[in-house]
Amino acid sequence: MIIMMPSSRCILEAEKIWEEPLEGIEEDKFITHTAAYYYDIFAEQTPEIHMWVTDYCHIMQNHEQILDFLRGAAFTPYQSRLNKEEMQTFADEVLVRIKQVKLGIFIANPAYRDKGIGKHAIQQMISLAKSDGINVITLNVRVGNMRARKVYAACGFKEEKRFKKESGMGAPAVVCLTALL
Repeated sequence: MIIMMPSSRCILEAEKIWEEPLEGIEEDKFITHTAAYYYDIFAEQTPEIHMWVTDYCHIMQNHEQILDFLRGAAFTPYQSRLNKEEMQTFADEVLVRIKQVKLGIFIANPAYRDKGIGKHAIQQMISLAKSDGINVITLNVRVGNMRARKVYAACGFKEEKRFKKESGMGAPAVVCLTALL
């Protein structure tokens, strides 16, 4: 399993425009795997392993800062294949997609729940949306996820409708929430 940030998905979408010059780029990309993947590799080499996972949270003030962050390591494989003008067009395409990306917040570790982290993240998302002139945010949350629904309500989201997501796996019912900014 490969871990992928939403910004990575934006890059992959922008890649589709540049199929020919980006042919074979997969082998040059930096890929992050799960901790279990790396554990399995190291376990074959040594009887004792000490591992930890570090999560980074970068609070950025606007979409352009996200793009600037990506211009580092994430854009490196593209810079060797695209000329300067093409690279700028590629960056512009990624930025368009960053502005459209769906955000999700999931606090898996119970030690970090009920500390206001999710609420703070949502408030930052709302602030970023407002600064970009967005006046409505719509999101989906599972009907039974009362913890998330409570946080969204505290941030101004109201239930708009309920529906059952289409899925061959029998996905649970979902509530569509909307906030007017």
